[in-house]
Amino acid sequence: MLNINDLIGFGSASPVPILTSYVSGYVSAVDSAAGVTRNWTTVNLGAEFEDRVIIVSTRADTSVTINGVSATRFNPDAKSDRGIWGARVPTGTSVTVSTTGSIMIPRSYLFVYSVANLVTLEAIDSQSSDGPNNPTLNLYVPAGGSIIANSASTNVHTWTGLTEDIDSLVESVYYSGASANISDGGSKAVQVTTAAATEDVAAISIGNI
Repeated sequence: MLNINDLIGFGSASPVPILTSYVSGYVSAVDSAAGVTRNWTTVNLGAEFEDRVIIVSTRADTSVTINGVSATRFNPDAKSDRGIWGARVPTGTSVTVSTTGSIMIPRSYLFVYSVANLVTLEAIDSQSSDGPNNPTLNLYVPAGGSIIANSASTNVHTWTGLTEDIDSLVESVYYSGASANISDGGSKAVQVTTAAATEDVAAISIGNI
């Protein structure tokens, strides 16, 4: 039987921190018609582990499957081609990721992140901007959480508040991804800067609460 000393602090343990790691990034100059599925083959998901969550940034708003597993969109409020999707995919290292959008998509990108210890497949916060130039997004992040963001611009990107993972040119557009693991919780500012007139940017925070 528990005594009063056993009960002190019972149920108040801090949530387990998550760990988000950038794994791989791809861009394509191929256009996709509305409703047509784009299959990205031999996508590197990194090391397998039991509770692995794979999160991808991509130009899709209808559906994403990762190694045959249907993903959930974490930012349905964002512009249709600034999608961030996630699924629990414990197995597979070189796989097919299928993406489908509701509009014609010229060019595309796929940025892959591996997340450990994430309990719930949903964003804590989601913010986005279609302009003006050099927008700042403010996201709430739980202690031990992470931020994942993507942006598109006609010029190279500079990120503040996150580590840039990729900034790749395809035709006339740079597609960029950035992320960070956040040890302390609270409101965090994310800014992306380019020499272009506007940037499309979207970001989510994830974690355990």
